[in-house]
Amino acid sequence: MINNYNNFLLNESMLILEAFLSVHSDFLSKLDKISKQSNTSATIADMLLSRITDKDWVSEIDLKQNYFKAGTESDKVSFIQQNRVKDGVDPYTMAGRSDLKVGRAIKYIAKDLYDISINDKQIEDFVNVYKSIGAEGEPNFQFYIGDDIKNGYNSDNYFSGSYGSLGSSCMNDEFSYLKIYRRNEKKVRLLVLLDDNGKIAGRALVWKLDKSPCDAEYFMDRVYTNRDFEVNKFIEYAENNNFLYKQRMSCGDSDAVKFRYKGKELIGEIRVKLDGKHNKYPYMDTLFCLNKDKDEVSNIPSWKSYQLWDTGGDRERCDDCDGKSKNKDLCYGCSEGAMLLKSEGIEVDVERGRNK
Repeated sequence: MINNYNNFLLNESMLILEAFLSVHSDFLSKLDKISKQSNTSATIADMLLSRITDKDWVSEIDLKQNYFKAGTESDKVSFIQQNRVKDGVDPYTMAGRSDLKVGRAIKYIAKDLYDISINDKQIEDFVNVYKSIGAEGEPNFQFYIGDDIKNGYNSDNYFSGSYGSLGSSCMNDEFSYLKIYRRNEKKVRLLVLLDDNGKIAGRALVWKLDKSPCDAEYFMDRVYTNRDFEVNKFIEYAENNNFLYKQRMSCGDSDAVKFRYKGKELIGEIRVKLDGKHNKYPYMDTLFCLNKDKDEVSNIPSWKSYQLWDTGGDRERCDDCDGKSKNKDLCYGCSEGAMLLKSEGIEVDVERGRNK
């Protein structure tokens, strides 16, 4: 009887101590936008939305910070200490609110209140996605075409010439290597993100594909930005415009065949036919294989193709096979992407053009 009574008292005390988290609509709106993306952050946002909107109970002992609201800075939210909330006063506007970094807020809400498993890498990714969703309206994207593409590689036009992948790009100010872009207006354009002062905060090449692994007509190449979180703005733009884009914003043979399209991952070969031939070439992250006739680029080698991985404007053949990778004996020096496709049952032809 005593044990039952003690359990009754314990259960009653737990009911008394239960409460629920309250969140402002602007914070919920950001979570909703994140939940509609195609990444791990979307899953986390969806779980948070479900718990918050369903008013899942949490322990009042743990609920020390409440009434979360999007902050005036992109990487912060504001809150009020639960014990400072007063009856009859709007907790979202009352004095005494404090700012908190988004990462710490998400860790507190997800782990401490709702017992959702989330690691440091997932929190970092979530913060970058969160910061990419501005309250000021749509991002200012523009396309540079032809000779205007030079302006997108001029570091004087950048938000910062020192920070991020944009500031450290090896093709910054290398205008003599950019003719392949400038003279192929129907094949390639440069997508740039401008800040409020008209400075370039990020850029990515967008190619019109002649060969695609899906029904996508355009491919958004590697994104370069001053601030990591703005990569997500480009990804959102690509998703909204049905562009194929890279799974990882990096260079490399195997990464060159890995894409996303309409929220799904896929692998495959892409090609672009070019107008004109050139003596100098830019370093290329994805379409790094230039065919022997120098009128097509691809992410998969062809017979005696060149690699465009030189930062000095030169084209070179693979050191291991001299551009003679075989369909039955793929070269590890230049055909790791082709190996990956072949392992997944996707037909590749690295000897294409051999008998021309």
